[in-house]
Amino acid sequence: NWQLRSFEVGYWGRTQYLGAGLISEGVAALVSYALDNLMANRVFLTMDERNLASQRLAERVGHDRMSIQGGLRNTRVYSIIGT
Repeated sequence: NWQLRSFEVGYWGRTQYLGAGLISEGVAALVSYALDNLMANRVFLTMDERNLASQRLAERVGHDRMSIQGGLRNTRVYSIIGT
């Protein structure tokens, strides 16, 4: 959302590359770009609540858990706030 300067980063990785740090590096770069160049107020990551690896990734790149959104399957929402 350009008006609110609120952005979401999404990602998808192949299982053969799990643990290589490629997704973490890419997400960190995109979050940094959004905060530094787009002047983002907030950057979100969302994932299925059963995806523990994505939850760890979100925390590793500095995001805080915000909420759990209910639905067909629960979704966890993590965010980092710009300065």
